[in-house]
Amino acid sequence: MAIVYLIADTHVPERRESIPQEFLSQLKEEDIVLHAGDWTNAATLKLLQQKAKTFGVWGNMDDGAVRKELPEKTIVELQGFKIGITHGFGAPEGMVDKVRSKFLEKVDMILYGHTHVPHQEEKDGILFFNPGSLSFNTDRRELTYAILEIRDNELSPRLITLDL
Repeated sequence: MAIVYLIADTHVPERRESIPQEFLSQLKEEDIVLHAGDWTNAATLKLLQQKAKTFGVWGNMDDGAVRKELPEKTIVELQGFKIGITHGFGAPEGMVDKVRSKFLEKVDMILYGHTHVPHQEEKDGILFFNPGSLSFNTDRRELTYAILEIRDNELSPRLITLDL
């Protein structure tokens, strides 16, 4: 069965030499990776595309090659759920409202990044989720990502931590 991984802010090679092997070694061809931007170069995008079905957006730190390959926002449909993906922008305050403003379409969930702080909140019937960062988190020493479980007509992201 496919696993859906939620990641953001990989920042390779600027802040990490590579995506952690503990994360990469789990990926299977049938798995799905949703990346909320700040890859910082196209090599990371290509690597993930070789490992799993990968969908994502560009972030404020991404170079022209990444921006050429990916949109600023996208919607991915999984098992009847619409998941909007965008990076985020500006100061961290009010980020949920900022990322919401990017989607006029009806979505069930918005995956975002930018703040490097894991966050989960439900507002106006939308699940907002930030998986933190696979390069560094602002509020903790671990690296973080999430696994999205879809069951009983519900989206349930589970935050996973990796030691530095």
